Amino acid sequence: MADTIDFYLVEEGIKRNKHSVSLLEDVGLMIWNRAHAELSYLQEIDKWKDKVMAEDTDGDNRGVLDFVKPALIGEADRAAEIHKSIYDKLMARKGPYQNILKHNKQDQEKNKKSKLKEIEEEFNNCNARRKELEYQVQKQKQSVEKTALQLSEFEQKLSRRSRITDGRRSARGMRKLDSINAQVSLFRKRIETTSASCSRDEAELQSLIICKSKMLKKMFQDLKDMDEQRLAAIHGVIRQYVQEIQPPYDLIRERFITWRISISSIYFSNCFEHTQLHKSGEISEATKSLQSLNIREIHNQNWQLTEDRARLKKAGLKMGFDVGQ
Repeated sequence: MADTIDFYLVEEGIKRNKHSVSLLEDVGLMIWNRAHAELSYLQEIDKWKDKVMAEDTDGDNRGVLDFVKPALIGEADRAAEIHKSIYDKLMARKGPYQNILKHNKQDQEKNKKSKLKEIEEEFNNCNARRKELEYQVQKQKQSVEKTALQLSEFEQKLSRRSRITDGRRSARGMRKLDSINAQVSLFRKRIETTSASCSRDEAELQSLIICKSKMLKKMFQDLKDMDEQRLAAIHGVIRQYVQEIQPPYDLIRERFITWRISISSIYFSNCFEHTQLHKSGEISEATKSLQSLNIREIHNQNWQLTEDRARLKKAGLKMGFDVGQ
C-alpha cells in the first residue's frame, strides 16, 4: 500500500495556515482598536474643551479663570495633536492597518476566493474519497474475517456429519447436512464476492494515493510558502506599528512649553525630559527585540512541529499538548 503521509501533511498544513490567518486578523483588529482608542481620546478632549469654554465665574475669580482658560485649552489642543498624529499614522494609506488589509486582498484571487480556500476545497474532495475507500476496505476485510470464522465453524460441522455413513443417517440428518452444505456454499460465495470488491477498492485507493501524490506535495509546499509570507507580513506590520506609536516628541515638547509658559511651572519641563527618555528607551528596546527575531527559523520550527503532528496522527497518536483537544 502506498504511503498516505502526504494527505496528513496537507491536512495539518491547512490547519497551520488557518492559525496564521487568524493571527493576522487578530493583529489587524488590535491595531484598529488602538487607533480608535486615540480617536476616542480626541472626542473626549473636544467635549472637555467645550465644557471649559462654557465655564463662567462671577466676581473676583473671573480674572483667574480668564487667565487659566487659554492655558487649559492650549494644552488640550497640543494633547489632541499628539493623539491625532498617532491615529493618522496607524490608519494611513501605507500604515500598519492598511498593510494588513492589503496582504489579505493580495491573498485573494479575482473570484474573491483565497488560495488557501482553493487548496482546502480541492484537498477535501480527494481526501474524502480516500477516507471513504479506506473505510470500505477496512469494513470489507472485517466482513471477510468474520465470515471466514463462520465458514470454519460450519466446515467442522460438515466434517463431523460427513463421517456418519449414509445408511445410518436419518432423513432429518440428511436435511441437516444439506442445510450445512448450503451455509458453507453461502459463506464461500460471500467471502469471494467481498474479497473481490475489497480488491477493487484497494486498487482504486492505491491509484488515488499515487495519482494525487505530486499534487499533494505541491499543496504542502504552497502552504508552507503562504504561511511564511503571512508570518513575515505580521512581523513587518508589528515593527511598523511600534515605530508609528512613538510619541511625536516635537508635539509633546510644544504641549509642555505651552503649559509651562501659561502656568509658569518648571516641574512639567523636567517631567517631559524624563518621560521622553523613558518612552524612547522602551520603544528602542521593543524595536531591537523585533529586529532580532529570525522569522525563517520560527517558520521552520512551526512546520517541523506540523510534520511531526501529521506523522503521529497517521499512526493514530497525538502530541502531548494536543491530548484532550
